[in-house]
Amino acid sequence: MGTTIDTVWAKAQRLSPSERLALSRRLAESVTETEKARRERVTKEMDQFFGGWANDERTTDEIMAQIRAGRTKNTFPNI
Repeated sequence: MGTTIDTVWAKAQRLSPSERLALSRRLAESVTETEKARRERVTKEMDQFFGGWANDERTTDEIMAQIRAGRTKNTFPNI
C-alpha cells in the first residue's frame, strides 16, 4: 500500500505534543519553495479548474441540461 498522508497522520497523533512540534518544524524546514515556484504551482493547480470546459463541443444549454438531468430528488422531509 505504501505511505500515505493518512498513515503518517495516524502515527503522528501518537507523538507527544513536543515531538509533534519538532516534526512540524522539520516538515516546514524541508519545504523550500521560491515565490516563482509557488506561483507556477498555484497557476497549474488553478488551470485544472478554470477553463476546463474550453474544448467541450457542447453548448452551454447542453451542459446545463446534463447537470440538471444528473440531479437527484430531495427525499428529506420539509420542516
